[in-house]
Amino acid sequence: DVKLGYMPNLISASLAAIGDSEGYFEEYGLDAELVKFTSGPPEFAAMAAGDLDAGIIGHGAHLLAIQGQAEIFYFECLGNSDKVMTRTDTGIKTAADLKGKTIAAVLGTSSEALLNLTLQSAGLTQSDVKIVSMDQNGAATALIAGQVDAAAIWSPLTVTVSDTLGDKAVVVSSIGDFADKAPSPGSWITSAKMIKEHPEVIEALTKAFLKASNFRAANIEKTAEYVARLIGTDTSEVMKEVQTAKWFTADEIYEFVTNGSVDEWYSAEQQMFIDAGQLAEKVPNETYFDKSFIIECYEEMKANGEL
Repeated sequence: DVKLGYMPNLISASLAAIGDSEGYFEEYGLDAELVKFTSGPPEFAAMAAGDLDAGIIGHGAHLLAIQGQAEIFYFECLGNSDKVMTRTDTGIKTAADLKGKTIAAVLGTSSEALLNLTLQSAGLTQSDVKIVSMDQNGAATALIAGQVDAAAIWSPLTVTVSDTLGDKAVVVSSIGDFADKAPSPGSWITSAKMIKEHPEVIEALTKAFLKASNFRAANIEKTAEYVARLIGTDTSEVMKEVQTAKWFTADEIYEFVTNGSVDEWYSAEQQMFIDAGQLAEKVPNETYFDKSFIIECYEEMKANGEL
């Protein structure tokens, strides 16, 4: 029995939903239990307590992995779902207009990371605004209700805000605006203990994820159907999130891992945390990213005709 953490959106739930629905977990001998989380940081706590074996994290929670609280074993996508949003009545149009405003954000996640980048782009820091810490649902609800001036949120709440506010919704910034210096990777983490004591489980997971990555790249509508079933919503709602990430195939993931691209993205991500004052100095990627699982599993599966 392996417990996998996911978040209820297309990026964070798709590989788990595909692995379950397409039988890839079963194929590699895994009895997977899918556990819902609202963001990445609580997954680390659950892992430390022994209540979770692996989970997916967005950009912001990578800081905890860099600090040694978990190890990444699977890189799966680059996200572009995060946005800082406001309403037309606030008068906020640019990052500079955020000065003195009240902004909802999920601290320690990609929500805060995008907010920091947005503020920096206008020469501002967190001390120039009032940040209200809340979860994603709370942030979206507060923005819609007019209780905050802006909110840093991710999919599917960005879709909810746009749908609810209609032409009164304003996007101040999105993570894609900072793509050159701010990659937003989606990665799967596990504990060092799990890698040491049960590497065969992480190998089996990696193989299932490589197959699931290929399935997702080729069948995004079916993937949305599986995710909708897992998180309890309509497929049409999940389909609104299709543009929230670059969906890589197993071949592309292997190529990015072996040609140094993933290392570059993780290094750039570390620099972002340094620029935001959240990390003192860079650490070698290999201290928290074990690329051997992707490389060895991919090569073995290719040789066996499994991919």
